Amino acid sequence: MTNSAKKKILITEDDGFLRDLTSIVLRKQGYEVAQARDGEEALEVVPTLMPDLILMDVNMPNVDGFTVARRLRANPETADIPIIFLTAHSQEKDRETGHAAGTAQYLTKPFDNKVLVDLIKQTLG
Repeated sequence: MTNSAKKKILITEDDGFLRDLTSIVLRKQGYEVAQARDGEEALEVVPTLMPDLILMDVNMPNVDGFTVARRLRANPETADIPIIFLTAHSQEKDRETGHAAGTAQYLTKPFDNKVLVDLIKQTLG
């Protein structure tokens, strides 16, 4: 088991299939994985879970990913949790909005699982 076994990752994604598939990939890499179905649920669980990293979709019902990121950055307890956006939005404007909201990285769907794992390792150090 690698050092990543101690790292908690929250996957916030409204597509249940993609959420489950990503969870399987990350668990096989030794990460502890939690899930949130939308931004509202993520905002509820993050302060208790205190994940080491958040993977988050941008377009979600109730509260979008940009709003979640801004709210987490505004809270001193959650401000330093790295966020990687997983999104179908590939326009530069969307990337700029994501970075302004405080994301560590921005990965466009569909993505390769190896690229995702490498990005997570890079982000977590």
